[in-house]
Amino acid sequence: MMLCIRWQYRLTHPKRTVWIPPLLCAVAFLIYFIYFCPDYSNPVDSVDAFDKNVCMCGLCKPKPLRTPWFEQHFNGSIEPLLVRKDQVIPIHVLKWWLHLQGLNNASHIPWVLEQLFQVIQSGNPYEEHYNRPCRSCAVVGNSGNLRGSRHGEKIDLHNFIIRMNGARTSGFEVDVGSRTTHHFMYPESAVHLPNGVHLVLVPFKLQDLRWITSALSTGEIKFTYTRVKQFIRADKDKVSTTKNKSLYS
Repeated sequence: MMLCIRWQYRLTHPKRTVWIPPLLCAVAFLIYFIYFCPDYSNPVDSVDAFDKNVCMCGLCKPKPLRTPWFEQHFNGSIEPLLVRKDQVIPIHVLKWWLHLQGLNNASHIPWVLEQLFQVIQSGNPYEEHYNRPCRSCAVVGNSGNLRGSRHGEKIDLHNFIIRMNGARTSGFEVDVGSRTTHHFMYPESAVHLPNGVHLVLVPFKLQDLRWITSALSTGEIKFTYTRVKQFIRADKDKVSTTKNKSLYS
C-alpha cells in the first residue's frame, strides 16, 4: 500500500519525475539505433557489395532499375552543363528564376553568359567521352564517417573521383584517398585546385556566374552575401558550370 502511494506521489509531482521523459527518449533512440538504423560505418564496402555485373551508366542501365516515377520526371535530353548552344532560357522561366533572387531585369543575362563563355569553354567537355566504355565513379563526401576507415586506396582506384566544397585530402589520404578528378563548389565554398582537376561550379544565383568569370580574370567580385575569393587557381580549360534542369524543362 505504501509503495503504491509513493509511486502515485512521484507521478503527480513533476519535479520528482523530470528524469522520466529523457530516459524514455534515450531508450527509444537506443532501440532504433540497434535494430532499425542503417549501418553507415563502411560506406565504401557497401558500394563494393553491389552487383558488379549491373552497369549503372545512363546508356546501358537495365530498364527494370528505372522506376515509373523516374521515367516520368527525368528528361535525358537536357545536358547537365551550361553550354553556349543552349544558353537561351524561356522568358517566363527566366523571370521566375530571377524573382526567386529578388531581381526583375533579365536584359543583362545574355551579356553575363557571353562574358562567362569568353573565360571558360563554351562546349560540353565530356561529349567525346559518351561513347567510351563504362567507368567507375566515387563521390566522396565531407562527413567524418570515413575517418579511420582506411578506404583511401579503394577510392583512388576509381576512374572519376568527385569531391565538393572545402574537401581536404592532405593528411587524410589513408582514409579518403589522394586523387581528385572533379571538384564541385559554389563561390562561398571555393578552394584553389591543382592542375588537372575539373572545377564544376554549381550556381544558385546569377551572381555566381559573374563570380566565376571574375575569379578567373579580373577579380572584381569580392563579395556575394559574404566575402568570397577574389581569384581562384584552376585550369580554365577544365572549368564548367552546371545548370538548373528545371529552367530548361
